[in-house]
Amino acid sequence: MAKYMFLLRGDLKSDSCAGPDNEEAFRRMVQWTETLRDRKKLAGVAPLGRTNARTVYPVADHLKSVDGPFTEGKEVVVGYFIVEAETLAEAESLARECPKLQSRDVAIEIREVADFPITC
Repeated sequence: MAKYMFLLRGDLKSDSCAGPDNEEAFRRMVQWTETLRDRKKLAGVAPLGRTNARTVYPVADHLKSVDGPFTEGKEVVVGYFIVEAETLAEAESLARECPKLQSRDVAIEIREVADFPITC
C-alpha cells in the first residue's frame, strides 16, 4: 500500500479557524481524522503554526533566511495528513471527504510519498 501526503493549503491572510463556527469546524476535522484512523488509512497528521516559522533559501553564493513561510502567492501549507491508499484515485477519494475542503477553507495537494533513498 502506498503512502500519500495531503498538503492542506490555506490563505495566509485569513484565519480559517476564526469565527463562530470554530468549534464545529474543529470537531468535524477531528471526527474525519478519527474516521481515517479507524479505517486504518491514517499514517500521520499535524497542523502547522503560522508563527515561529523561518525559510532558508540559496541566493547566489550564500544562504538567506526570512521570517515566516516563503510564498510568492497568497496560499501557504497550513497542515498535512499522510494516508495509506492503494492508488492515487483512492487517495483523492479520501481527500474529498475532508470537511475543510467541503467548507472551501483549503485546497488539498495530494503527493505520493516516495521511498528513500530514491532509486533512479
